[in-house]
Amino acid sequence: MKRKNIYPIIFLTCLTFVIIYFITPSSSIFGSNTDWLSQHVNLADYIRNTMLENKTIFPGFAFNIGAGQNIYNISYYGLLRVDILISCLLPSVEMKDIIITYMIFNLVLSVNLTYLWLKHKQFNTWLCIIGAITLLSSSVLFQSHRQIMFVDYMSMLIIALIAVDLYIEKKKIIMLVISIVGIITSS
Repeated sequence: MKRKNIYPIIFLTCLTFVIIYFITPSSSIFGSNTDWLSQHVNLADYIRNTMLENKTIFPGFAFNIGAGQNIYNISYYGLLRVDILISCLLPSVEMKDIIITYMIFNLVLSVNLTYLWLKHKQFNTWLCIIGAITLLSSSVLFQSHRQIMFVDYMSMLIIALIAVDLYIEKKKIIMLVISIVGIITSS
């Protein structure tokens, strides 16, 4: 990547962090106390603990949910999400910290991938930046700290869009397959 092409990515990354800073209330975390902490973090932590107890990423049964049920009944929360799999490697780190880091990283990655995708489509640099800022200011930002299951696949979706272009241009399919698997396992 040429040196001048890195500046928009640095700008978009910094802008994302600044916006995250301003939307996060003081003495609070990036995430809501309602659905985010009481639902998404707790279920992700439960899934992680179940995986660790059973020593497999495919546990069959969740004993502590209701009267016990198949673990795949809660798979719409993203049973094989990247943050849950990483949390299995870091069992001493709190799940909320892993999810906060993951969602911020996912937001920054989505914004920058949008810029790169539009740039690859040979749009003007300013239009690419505006497109990435539009994604940042859309409901993706809001949902990243409210209802993560609606946007945790966003970076994989943008990679899939890039992969479709790559498939059309060079008939390479592996990136498309990996991104689709990533979308499915995320949500």
